[in-house]
Amino acid sequence: MTSPLLQGDLIQDALPDVIRRIYTRRLSGELTVNHQALTKSIYFELGAIVFARSNDRADRIGESMMRYGLLSQEDFQRASAAMTRGKRFGRVLVEQGIISERDLSNAVTFQILGIIYSMFEWTSGQYHFTAQEKPVPDDLRLELSTANIILEGVRRIRDFSVIQRGMGDLNRLIGPSNNPLLRTQSLSLKPIERQLVNGINIPMNVLQAMMLVNAPPNVVLQALYGLISAGILERHAAPVLNRETGQMEIPAEVVEQAVSAPPIVPPRAADAAAKRTGSLKAVNMLLAMQARLDTTNDPYEILGISPHATRDEIRDAYYRLAKDFHPDRHLSATLETRRQVEAIFARITEAYEAIRDAGEKPAVLAPMPLSAATPTPRGSAPPPPPAETTAQREARAEQAFQDARTKIANRDFAGAVALLREAVTLNPNAPRYHLLLGTTLAAHPKMQREAEQSLKKAAELDQFNPAPLVALGQLYARANMNLQAEKMFNEALRLDPDSKAARKGLDAIKSNKSGGFLDKLFKK
Repeated sequence: MTSPLLQGDLIQDALPDVIRRIYTRRLSGELTVNHQALTKSIYFELGAIVFARSNDRADRIGESMMRYGLLSQEDFQRASAAMTRGKRFGRVLVEQGIISERDLSNAVTFQILGIIYSMFEWTSGQYHFTAQEKPVPDDLRLELSTANIILEGVRRIRDFSVIQRGMGDLNRLIGPSNNPLLRTQSLSLKPIERQLVNGINIPMNVLQAMMLVNAPPNVVLQALYGLISAGILERHAAPVLNRETGQMEIPAEVVEQAVSAPPIVPPRAADAAAKRTGSLKAVNMLLAMQARLDTTNDPYEILGISPHATRDEIRDAYYRLAKDFHPDRHLSATLETRRQVEAIFARITEAYEAIRDAGEKPAVLAPMPLSAATPTPRGSAPPPPPAETTAQREARAEQAFQDARTKIANRDFAGAVALLREAVTLNPNAPRYHLLLGTTLAAHPKMQREAEQSLKKAAELDQFNPAPLVALGQLYARANMNLQAEKMFNEALRLDPDSKAARKGLDAIKSNKSGGFLDKLFKK
């Protein structure tokens, strides 16, 4: 039997930290966690999460689909009766014509993410990681951003004691990560997370970080824990007392690390880089970079800069290449191509490390007084820069909306929700933003209240569009709120008497007053 590469207890090691360790080491294999009577596994390929399994019956594909309102009890039973040895339940659903291939793909993504997210509140249990060259077949492999999964998993933690335990000593300093692999991951940040990342450009303690955003302390701590768990920020030792001045100081080596930390790649730039994967331009880019690496070991030539480049020019050249060749930008490529990208990224990083301080040397940094890291308290900030125009905000909102549609098409629902929330914040008067946000949230059982609010807002803003009313009716139907559902479907039919969706929902309720209307509503 193969010995595990990693093993331990969740009492000592939080699950997000274990996942980040596997990601950073670019491992392939199976992480198995045992918690009470449950056993769940997360599968990795070159550090990226590609699949998950669980022995919890509630995590099976059929039960998961029913929980999300994607499958009726009647269809579940019909597919179960058609099961034969060696057949996957999802494949039977497609063969029976109950769902489409795309529906199955979405359902599997929900199922896998649900399994992983459910593990984030586990604070006890044994884990072990066993290396495997190719842990899952290609037809099961998903293309998921590990950083986004960690962030979303932490966001969903409801037991605040898990956050408190994860944050540990609140006197320790928090600063930007100096690891390019972690700092330049593909990720979608919520507004509070983006504020914290932008504000924590020098080490500071938790109390100072709380002054950066206008949010309750528990919300800030949860956001900080997510960013630390994903590796965007990292912990340092507590500040030390200078016995000559009597001030608490940040050690010089910690200041230096923060100053040299890589910048975060903006989500849109990361998405654009990811979209190039597999394109002719991406293939040519890989071939050109590989040819350069094959012909030289000179770090300046590898980075494409002059031997007389300044320290800043060296840094900028490295981060441009790190963005293009970061493994997260090539998740949809073949395993062979992803291995090539891993090797290219490693060579680029080696070249940078060899000459990062060979340009203009900065002055030797001294310890920094902790008070210098204290942000300007909210309410006493200096005059803000010129306000963004309405047209600029609306343009940003539209871009976020279009990016969200792309993420939905790529089954990145967590990323889509983050972008849609940004869109409605930037332009709260666009009904289609609220409508898409509401219908996307409605697929998750824990987000029904927010989905209802978004759909109501869409209906309020566009009073002649039956779509928000139909979506509200379907939302209420899934919650067995018959009277509210019937009212919404009737309102939709008043606006559009030919609405098939409203008619179908209303007929299902009227013909199944004694129960079972969900089967009728979602029957193909």
